[in-house]
Amino acid sequence: MKILKNLLFSERRFCCWEYHLFKRCFHSIRLWAPDSFLRNSGGQSLLFFSNHHTWWDGFLEAPVIERYRLQPVFFIRTENNLGDTSNEFGENRAKGRAVSLNPSYFVYPHGQPLSNDGAWPAYNRQLAAFLGDSPLPALPMAKKIVHGRYARPEAFIEIGQPLKPESKENSKESNADRFEKVHRRLYEKLLRRIAKQDYSGAILPLPPRKASGKIQST
Repeated sequence: MKILKNLLFSERRFCCWEYHLFKRCFHSIRLWAPDSFLRNSGGQSLLFFSNHHTWWDGFLEAPVIERYRLQPVFFIRTENNLGDTSNEFGENRAKGRAVSLNPSYFVYPHGQPLSNDGAWPAYNRQLAAFLGDSPLPALPMAKKIVHGRYARPEAFIEIGQPLKPESKENSKESNADRFEKVHRRLYEKLLRRIAKQDYSGAILPLPPRKASGKIQST
């Protein structure tokens, strides 16, 4: 158990160091989230399902992980990450509980990056099934990186309200289909924000840089 605690602590320090370097690559990072829910989640396990945007995934989630102290976390990008879904899910939760931590999960149910032309591919069937069967509070997350307006790219992240699975008897559609509709609407909402440059209510993990490239004080 002591070794596992040390590994988790070392992993957190490494992630913080990598995140510090990562922030230097961006002009700004803006986040919209159900802040009160996440801050008062009491360390419970959470499940975030997000569009797979670029190879930055994992680092782009770092502002969320850091702000809401989500440790440990597991990333599930393709069906190859699932293995035996039920067993792996239980084993990962057990690892966290062994050191009095509840792991959270970031799932990318498309199983592929979204293209810049706005096309929305269908969810991967296995990843969608994993998402729909999860007993955890599921939060949709939309992400977009915008290039060209400044010397460095801008990052935008929006997290929706938590969703709960419904029983088949009480729902006309599967949980995975319902979650996908909510996720797509959230992504389209984020695109509208960016197009209108409406940044009201945003949390600033990385405030916009000045023309000199230095970070503005908050």
